[in-house]
Amino acid sequence: MTQLTTFNHDRSDSMYETTNFMCLSTALPVASVSVSPQGLLYSGETVSLQCVIPGYTDWRYLWFRDNQQLPSQTSKAVDITIPTTQTGQAGQYRCEGLRTDQPQRSQPSDDIIISVTGEFTFDAPSLTGQPNPVFPGETVTLTCSVESDSIWSYKWYKDRNDNVVSQSGYSNIGVSHTISRAAESDQGLYWCQGEIRSRSISSIISDPVTITLNGE
Repeated sequence: MTQLTTFNHDRSDSMYETTNFMCLSTALPVASVSVSPQGLLYSGETVSLQCVIPGYTDWRYLWFRDNQQLPSQTSKAVDITIPTTQTGQAGQYRCEGLRTDQPQRSQPSDDIIISVTGEFTFDAPSLTGQPNPVFPGETVTLTCSVESDSIWSYKWYKDRNDNVVSQSGYSNIGVSHTISRAAESDQGLYWCQGEIRSRSISSIISDPVTITLNGE
């Protein structure tokens, strides 16, 4: 808080009058950086950073990597793709804001360190089909699972690796795809693949399972 004192001369009595004005200084808002996804990061992933400045709008954002400004980045959110060859620390990031009205600048955020855990090296999913061979009209269950503590969704492919026949919800255990009332058209090669929830990470495709139909 700053105190300003002014002296006004009164011509009638040649006396001085003192008036006090109290000026309140406003603290600058503090920027912060949120990171998505949280947790372990892998080479080849895309990481989203968002600059959060409370209480005001109309910011123009400044982003810095390793204390060097990124002149092309002026949005609230930026996406960073970690190179596939990157391991260890992938950079320190921070942001701050500028605006026309008061306050014209925020305080900078703390540095966020992006560290790469390593390459994505999960094993291929395990795929089983039971019963196999199958009689016409029977139910076949294809179960796909990845050995990991992460939460996965799964896709099943038939005959070609671009022919998706089913996609599951998310689970941290194996998930099944069911073929009801098996028919001749259900015969063929099946594969599966896992994808971690909310991440740009997919497993490699499983080894195939061949479903065959017994004669009537």
